[in-house]
Formats: sequence, structure tokens, C-alpha cells
Amino acid sequence: MHYKTAIIGGTFLGLGYGLSHTEDSVLIESSGSLGWEFIDAMNARSSWSAMESLPKLSSDYFTQMKERNILTNDKVHLPAMAPLLFQFLKDSKLKYHFLTHIVSVNKVENNFEIKLYNQNGFSTIYAEQILDTTNLGYRQTEKKSNQYISATLHSGSNTDHNFSLSGSDFKIIKGNLLSEAFLQIEIDVSAAWDVARKKIHDFWIDRPAALKEWELASVATRLDVLPVNSKGWSKDNFTWLPGVSFENPLLAMSKGEMMEFFAEVVA
Repeated sequence: MHYKTAIIGGTFLGLGYGLSHTEDSVLIESSGSLGWEFIDAMNARSSWSAMESLPKLSSDYFTQMKERNILTNDKVHLPAMAPLLFQFLKDSKLKYHFLTHIVSVNKVENNFEIKLYNQNGFSTIYAEQILDTTNLGYRQTEKKSNQYISATLHSGSNTDHNFSLSGSDFKIIKGNLLSEAFLQIEIDVSAAWDVARKKIHDFWIDRPAALKEWELASVATRLDVLPVNSKGWSKDNFTWLPGVSFENPLLAMSKGEMMEFFAEVVA
């Protein structure tokens, strides 16, 4: 199969581009998730500003979020964002591959030859250009600047908890539900999962008094990883632009939606 654009990563930015260029694009995602850089990483972000002038796709998604009470007054219920993303994908004509590993990428004349592997075995597709939206590039070669592990907190009370907590290496972001909050803890950029999980559980054992009645409901299935180069790069029709670098998911989606020429990425 031949496409104009191969999009690596089912991120908000990748979906923004893909859902706006459905006729000649293909989405390649190694997991079974969409929007994982924010949703699976439990990266709630505390700012949802600059939402007034979104392009059509992002504006429609924003409207749906508000109508479904996923987002209210800068507070978001992250898990509910995923089904909405899948609905947008289902309603589109964008071609996609989930649970698909990229074996190799090679330049063949004026196209990229992309070898894939999934449950159907090996296959090859061709694309004129590649948009890689993953945090550190699909080969994981970019350097990390910061890394966080997050968790969802639950309170048995339906009282509106208006606390604001932060420390040298952690912060609490209030969720959209009365009983919901998100804990974000910074970890060393070299830390693996075992170190990250130990740090969050150690924190919880000695948590601040304001959190004593709260429960650690679930820990993120992905680390929130920020790259040193947040602006990405573009060379020879291959563009890497990490969706996680944007202030919130909708701004990442709108950037992808408005991209027409990959040269726009690099200032």
C-alpha cells in the first residue's frame, strides 16, 4: 500500500493530522491505545487555556468533552477522553494499524519503505512522508528532559475538595469528579518502572495529612516523558514532533490538524 503520510503514534497530535487527512494517510500505533501520552500517562495538565480559536476537528472534540461533562472549569476526567477518541476514529475514513511494531524504515527513491509486524505477520507499506509524534521518537533515540509517574486518587466523600498541594517533586491536580484527583511525581530520567512504582508507593505511605482520607485508586500504565527537544525536527520528509510537548491534548490535536507542510515544524 502507498500513502502520502505515515503517522507514527496514536497521539492527540497524530490523530489531529490523520483525521484531517483521511484519504491519503495511515496511522501506525504500537499499542491498543489512543491519546496515551496524556490519558494512559494520567497527564491531566492543569491548564486548558486558549480553547477559543480551535480549528474544526479540535473544536468538535472540545464541544463533545463539555457536553459529556468530561471537562468542566479546567478540570478533566481523563478516562472518558479515550472512548471519544475511538468514536472519532471510527466515524472517519482514516486507515490504521494497532498493536503494530515498526521493524524498519528505509528511503527507497522518493518514498519511505516501512516494514511492519503485527498479528498478521510481516507487511510493507510505502509513504512519501512520515510524521512521528511519539515522545522520544519511534526508535527512542531522543533525550529526556523530565519524567513523571502519575496516579488517580479517589475520595470516598462526594465533598468538593478544593485543596491545592504541591512539593519539590510532586503536585496534585483536581479531577472533574468530586472524588477524583491526579497525583504527579517527578522521577529521575534514568528511572525504570520498578524505581518509579516504588517512589509513588513510598510517597503514598508518608503522604500529606490532606490526603489521608484518599485512596490510591490506580497507577498510570505509562510514564509521562518529556523530551529535551520539545519543538521536534524535520529532515528529508521525515518529521518528529512530540505531541506530549503541548500544554494540553486539544492544543496538540489542533497543531496536528493545522499542519500542512512539515517544514512548519522547525523554526
